[in-house]
Amino acid sequence: SNGGGSVASPFMYKCKIDGSSLYGHIYRPSPPSNNASSPVKRSLPGIVLFHTGAGPQDIFLRWKADSLVNEREVFGDEGCVVLIADIIGDASGWAWHDREKYEAVRKSILVPDANGERKKLTGRVQAAIDAIASQPGVDAERIGAMGFCL
Repeated sequence: SNGGGSVASPFMYKCKIDGSSLYGHIYRPSPPSNNASSPVKRSLPGIVLFHTGAGPQDIFLRWKADSLVNEREVFGDEGCVVLIADIIGDASGWAWHDREKYEAVRKSILVPDANGERKKLTGRVQAAIDAIASQPGVDAERIGAMGFCL
C-alpha cells in the first residue's frame, strides 16, 4: 500500500426491505496533485467492507478502507472505491459502547425466520452492494466484498 492517500466521506443509504437508514463511509483515491490534463473518466472497482462486532464506526475499518483504496498491486495505479457498510444502523458508534443493544440488533438481523431466511441481513447486504455500484466512477460489473466476524 504505497499511499496516494484517500478522501473519505460519511454516506447514508437506505435498505429497501425495511426502510432502515444505514450509515457507512465512502473512501476514494485522492485526486492527482497535477491537474495539467483534463480529468480522465475512471471506472474503478468497488469494494464493500462489512464491519466487525465493533460496528461500522470502528477506526480499524477506516484504516482498512484507506489501505484498500491505495493497494496498487491489486487495483493498479487508479485504486478502487470502498464503502464501509453498515449492517446494524449505527450512525454514532453505539455498537462499541452498548453491547446489550448491539446483541439485540445483531440477533434481529441474523436470526433466520420460520422459513430459514435472513431477509433483513440479505436486504442490508444488497443495499450496500447497490450503494457502491451506484457511486460515480465505480464499475458496477466489478464489485467485491469482504468482511469480518459480526
